[in-house]
Amino acid sequence: MPAVRKKCATGCSTVSTHFAPRAGYWAALPRSNQPAAKSSEFKPSRRPTSAGRRIELTEYARGLVPPLPFKDIDVLIIEQGGKDISGTTMDPNVTGRFWVNGLDDGESPRVTNIVLLGITDISAGNVLGIGFADFIPVSVAAGIDWHKTYVNCFTAGVAGVRRSRMPMVLPTPDDCIKAALSMCGRGPNEPKRVVRIRSTLHLDRCWVSDALLGEVPAGR
Repeated sequence: MPAVRKKCATGCSTVSTHFAPRAGYWAALPRSNQPAAKSSEFKPSRRPTSAGRRIELTEYARGLVPPLPFKDIDVLIIEQGGKDISGTTMDPNVTGRFWVNGLDDGESPRVTNIVLLGITDISAGNVLGIGFADFIPVSVAAGIDWHKTYVNCFTAGVAGVRRSRMPMVLPTPDDCIKAALSMCGRGPNEPKRVVRIRSTLHLDRCWVSDALLGEVPAGR
């Protein structure tokens, strides 16, 4: 019987589990454009839970996620989010936004506005975590399956409440970026601290505005 893939609601999206009735469970920790960083087997009688080995793997996975090397960002532009990128569409370990009652957000980066430009096809409209974004274009909003998204939110419990809220929807990606820049708290002629990434899983390259060039780590 083929295995059934399931995503873990761990907060760190890079942990996924797979189940085959006779073989049991195994967890895989993927990396961007590379083989899996680690895999671990769980026998049928030892399904991974919120404690023990699953927590250990989650902490290991968090260590694989390189944080954006900037303390303050006015506008973060993310080209794609999705369930194959993060269980929360955009990885909170990268954006610094966890948005769970009782859980502190990350100390860095502090992001004023997030623009999400696209959702992967494999997400099939499930966009738990869309609430992390402040602006999305109509093309993203039109592809949302709210039934799938809310079912995912309900199963996430308290972690799904704020993460399922609707961002501001504007006609085009350019409209979203312009609005984010105009509403980031900087004056019209004041330099904006802007970062653009492919996704929160693909961080080997990023685009930054002139205001951040001096903060790019040496050798990058």
